[in-house]
This record gives sequence, structure tokens and C-alpha cells, in this order.
Amino acid sequence: MANNLWTAFIANNGSNDILAASSPDGFTWTPSVPINQTSPYTPSLAMFNGSLYVAFITNDVDSATGVPSNRIFLCSTTDGVSWSDATFFNQYSKCAPSLAVWNGSLHIAFVANNSSNTLLVYHSSNPDDPTSWSATVATNQTSANAPSLAAYGPAGQTGNLYMAFVAENGSQDIFVCSLTSGQPWSSATVTGQSCHFSPSLAGGDNLYMAFAAANGSKDLLFCWMNTDGSWSSAASMNQSTSATPCVVPFFTGLSAAFLANDPGNQILLTSTSIPSSWPSSDVYIQQQSAAGPAIAVAPFPCCWQLVNYPGTLAGGDQYVFWSGLGENNQPIPVTGLVVEINIDEAIEVSSSKGNPPGSPIGFQINGLPARGGQNPGPTAGDLATGWVQYGVKMWPNTTMLISWSQYWPPSVFQNPNVAANFTANIPNQDTVTLPNDLTIPAGWKIRFVFNYSAESPGTITGFDCKVTDGNGQSVGPDMGINFLEYPQNQLTGGGAIGLGNLSQLVAFQVVLVGFYASADAYLNSGGGSITVQASTPLTVQTTWAFADTVGNGGTAENSNSTYGQLPQCPSTSFTQPFGVSS
Repeated sequence: MANNLWTAFIANNGSNDILAASSPDGFTWTPSVPINQTSPYTPSLAMFNGSLYVAFITNDVDSATGVPSNRIFLCSTTDGVSWSDATFFNQYSKCAPSLAVWNGSLHIAFVANNSSNTLLVYHSSNPDDPTSWSATVATNQTSANAPSLAAYGPAGQTGNLYMAFVAENGSQDIFVCSLTSGQPWSSATVTGQSCHFSPSLAGGDNLYMAFAAANGSKDLLFCWMNTDGSWSSAASMNQSTSATPCVVPFFTGLSAAFLANDPGNQILLTSTSIPSSWPSSDVYIQQQSAAGPAIAVAPFPCCWQLVNYPGTLAGGDQYVFWSGLGENNQPIPVTGLVVEINIDEAIEVSSSKGNPPGSPIGFQINGLPARGGQNPGPTAGDLATGWVQYGVKMWPNTTMLISWSQYWPPSVFQNPNVAANFTANIPNQDTVTLPNDLTIPAGWKIRFVFNYSAESPGTITGFDCKVTDGNGQSVGPDMGINFLEYPQNQLTGGGAIGLGNLSQLVAFQVVLVGFYASADAYLNSGGGSITVQASTPLTVQTTWAFADTVGNGGTAENSNSTYGQLPQCPSTSFTQPFGVSS
């Protein structure tokens, strides 16, 4: 997987949202997206054990004192799309933190959240566990500015962990100290440089440092450590900045991200393959930040480029999740599928509008199956062997929510290659009682977990469907369906459902629509999110795969529901907002 350059920064709109973007080459950048965290200070990035970590100071206040809490949080991504929840490892700082990977652990440096201004360094080999973080030996250093960490050592050796910081003596001098495994931190070394803001360290084939000149020009300067441990004189980077820069090795050279030295707060990037010589040109990455940006290298792209749908995402017109083709051009079965609907605004069906008024409405998971167990091994040419539907529907005048499933025979799509399976509607006998007719309350969550055959991997044998309320308490019984245990005679030709009548799922969509064929249902209100997770990486498509074989697929029902845009890069998790159009 190719390396990509990543940046994380603070939205320049007063929200303090942390945004992320990436580039495969430093020139072409993805649109920025929120990582669902906020901070007033520059975040820090580091790649460790397959995850890209972001460390940041939280944007909240202490409820007892009303002052900023200054808690340090971490979150991470393993695919460039989905970000973990933030974890707090019980440390506080009044300045931006700095991450670095060294000696098999993720290290973080920061200024103590008290008048001592002590520089602290903690480390963990399991950063997601808040209890796993331990302090290194005392640094015996202080600073009122954010420090910078970097690891550097000869190839094949552990090397040392280095920390650069601004002296706490009013001089703005930059000092550097280091940590050798099993030893205390070294005393501070005078670099002969001074800076505005804070310095930025980077380890590569040497130890490098970028910083803004400690004068009114705020010119970007660059130096490196000599073989004797001293520091070179400063080289001009032919840029100036209004905040702390950040520098990393990228490709065969070095890249530095910084804020333009003007009121626009534009994030710029400059790169060189010769550390002593930087170009006068830069790249505007089409982003602005309220604080200096962080950059790092990670082996995946920021995959939040939005898929443009040719038309309106509404009703039965929805994205298609597609698992793609594997060996021998065979569709890959979707496994580990979980679909969760979070209802933030009550879904209310109009009793006077629609066709017919007050028609049942609900969530459908509709898709294309591969051949069933009797005829395994579909090919691209005969992918569409029928049509499968799973879901829940809200039945009017009975205050009832019920789960159901349908398997349509391939004859619907004029495909004679596969024997017909069952067509009858298979409702679950258990139902959930709604507090009000035609309304699913706000705070409710509907969760589908699909079950699979151990004998025929990827073949769906049914699903579990649970409903919980706003307090996370179960509402009614489990409404799941197990096809192989269903008691009724459902096969077109008679007999009980067997494994050979079931199928894998290779492409599907999730829609909020009515339940009478070719009818439009009208919603007075409704909103929330649809989350799709799978063990199989999925991509978002704007058409059905091999649509010519199935009459373009899709459901016959419709409504005035609407859906948000989704990213187009492969992922195992997608969250999509939904709402109602008036």
C-alpha cells in the first residue's frame, strides 16, 4: 500500500473541529472531513502498529471551575475512513501535545497543566488502553511552549528519542535533549537557534528541525544535527508562517506544512530533497486552519471523497453497497453484515397524504444474491439470480413494528439459469409495540445482525433484529428470523426451506420507503443515521453492479425520505444521515 501524506488541523470557523485530509503526492489533496473531535490547539499525528493516532487537547471546560479542562485525548483510524472514539489517559496539558514512535511504544510529550511548566513524556505499547500509559524518567526540563518529539538513530538500531523545546528564560532559545533506552534524559543541548511559537522535529536519515524565526519576519528556518551532536546553522525555507510548522520525511525528501503568514490562515506545503535548499514555491492544499497543522505519513488515503450521485438521494433512489469481484471474476459475498438505524427525530407517517394515505413504511435492506447452495459459484454474467429483501415495517392502525423477509425467484428478472426459490413474505411472529400509531419514536435504534451458514460460507440463514429505546433498553422481543427453522411451507414447489434455497449477498442498499408496490408514502418528520458495517470491505456505487441483467435493480416503493452522501473508498463501516424532504 502506497504511503500518503496526512494532515490534521483545526477548522477555521470557530467550531474547533479537528479535520483531516490526505494526499498521495503532496500536490493533490482530498477534501477535509471531521474526525468527530474538537480542540483549541494544534493536534499531533503519528502512525503506530497499523493505526494513525491523533493526540489533542479537548475543547471542554471543568464543570466545577468553569475553566478549560485541558485533558489530553487520543483517537485513531486503521483505514482512513472510520475513527475510533476518543480515549483519555488521565493527563492534562495547557499546550499542544507531540507524538512520536520509539522503542516499540507510542510516546507523547506535553507541558504540565500547572505553574511548574514541567515537560512530561508518557509512553504506551497499547495506546487504546488508557491504563497502559507510563511516564518515562523525569525530563528535568521546563517550557511554556509546546515541545516536539522525534525518534532518530542509525538504520537497524533503536536510536534515541529527542525532544526540542523553547527555553523558559525569555530568550526564545531552542534546546534539545534526548533519551537512550534504559537511561535518564540527557541534559539540554543549546542548538544556537531561537524561534517564535514552537519548533518541529523530524527523524529520517538525520534529525531535522523547522521553526519560525524569532523576529518580526517569522521566516521559516531549517537546521539539522551534525554527527558530533551539535546543530547546523539555519537554512532559509523561503517561506514565512503565523504558527508552529510541522515537518516529516516523505518520499525521498522532506515536507513541511505551515500556515501562511497572512490573515487567510491557509495551509501550505513545501517540499525538498535537499535539506539545505528549499524552493520558493509552495502548495496550497485548499484548507484553512485556526492553528498550525500536523502532518504524518500513513499507508492509506483519507477516504472521505464524497460520491456524487446523479440525481437526488431520496426514497428508493439510494446508493448501492458492493463487495466487488474476486478470483475468476466471481462476486465476493458480503459477510459479517450489521445494519443499524439510529432515529434522532421521530419518524411519523402522514395519515392523510401518500398513496394510499397512511401506508405502512419502514426500512428495507434490498439486494442481489449470488446463487444458492444448490448452484454455488456465480459468475459476473449471471450475478442477478433474483432479489432478496429484509427489513422492518410499521403497520398502521395496529401500533406494530414487525420484521420480515422476501426472496424473489429469478424468473422475475427472466433468468432461467437458477431454479426458483421462495416468494412468500416471511414475517416474524414477534412484534414491537409502538407508543403511537404511525410513529417510531426518537431515540430508538433498530439493529440487524445477519447470520451465516457454517457449511456454506457467506450464505445468509436469517438475521437478528433488536429494537432499543433512548436509554439503551430493549423494546419488545427479538424479531429475528431463521429461515431454516421457519415452520411454514414457503417453497414455490412445496417443502421446507433448505440451505440450497438460500443465498449469499453481493450488492445491497438500505432505504426508508413505503410498503405498497409503486406507492409513495409521505413522512411528516424523521431523521437520524444509517450505519452499515461488514467484515467484507465494501464500496459505494451509484448504480447496481451488472444492472443490465436486473432491469437496474432497486425497489418499487418510494417515500419522501432523503439520504446524505457517502465516501467512495473501500471500507468496512459507513454512517449515512437520513431525513425527510418537505
